[in-house]
Amino acid sequence: MTLFIGNNDTTNNPTLFTPWTIVHIASSSSLYAFLTMFINHKYSVYITIFLHSLYELTDYYYSYINIKFEDSWLNSIGDTLGCFVGIYLSYKLKINLILRCILICIVTLIITNYFAVHCPDC
Repeated sequence: MTLFIGNNDTTNNPTLFTPWTIVHIASSSSLYAFLTMFINHKYSVYITIFLHSLYELTDYYYSYINIKFEDSWLNSIGDTLGCFVGIYLSYKLKINLILRCILICIVTLIITNYFAVHCPDC
């Protein structure tokens, strides 16, 4: 069964967006903001998308080819959409880089604590 939003994502039960999509939004937003301190907007977008795509390709490799964990291709698409949202938010909001890093830490702690309590087998 394919889900649009859910807590769990596997190759047999793919989910487009999981709580980890928030981490993809936050990290791509921060990476983009960091890169724009040194290079122009266009190349910052290209590099952020390229690095995120490399991550998703390794995720695909370890989920479908050299099976070590089970993340679906659909979730890779959702995480990539999250990457685009993070870049867009960073571009529009222009939040201070230090504040972004603090927000990423807070969001990551909340998500990992949520999984530890509600989904110990994940």
